[in-house]
Amino acid sequence: MASSALVKALNYFAALFARIAARIFYAAQWDALRTRLTASKSAAEKLLPFDLGLIPTALVAGEDRRFFSHYGIDLYSITRALYRAATGKSIEGASTITQQPVRVYSGDYRYSISRKLKEIMLASLADDLLSKNDQIKLYLFRAYFGWKMNGINQATDRLGYVAPFSGKQAAEIIARLKYPEPHRPSQFQTLQIEARVNHILELMQDDGMPR
Repeated sequence: MASSALVKALNYFAALFARIAARIFYAAQWDALRTRLTASKSAAEKLLPFDLGLIPTALVAGEDRRFFSHYGIDLYSITRALYRAATGKSIEGASTITQQPVRVYSGDYRYSISRKLKEIMLASLADDLLSKNDQIKLYLFRAYFGWKMNGINQATDRLGYVAPFSGKQAAEIIARLKYPEPHRPSQFQTLQIEARVNHILELMQDDGMPR
């Protein structure tokens, strides 16, 4: 409990510092991004006609388990990723759910440290602007799930899923964020997705979430 409180406090002060830095170094970029996020929020509210059900639950379990206890940036994930990179272990991302719409709506997909730092700073402002629920909706609204699956609407249509979604269906949708499904998936790609689905379901169960 104490360690969780400490991590949350560190995340808070890191986000506070990031917001100040973002307003100094990326004021123009933030103005443009804020306009896009606000407009897209209104569009998402109109074009997501169904209850997302367990999809946000699966998303948080699979992609950002500390989503509700950080402020757009997760120092724990960043530290872990840096440690793994420094020790020659497998490279892993440290992006939060909040950072995903920042990347998508800013249109900046460069692989560089400067882009990552900018994304972290802008995410701290986005977290202050948007509710957690809106951040999830904005990400799912434009996320890429595979061939002819640009956004959650197309993904559910192509997979043939209708609300209310079961825990397994939610996990199958979210699994395709890490492993987008190609037009004609190979056996290996299918097994990758299935393994990811099972992993997400296990995480949901570990967190006491319904399956």
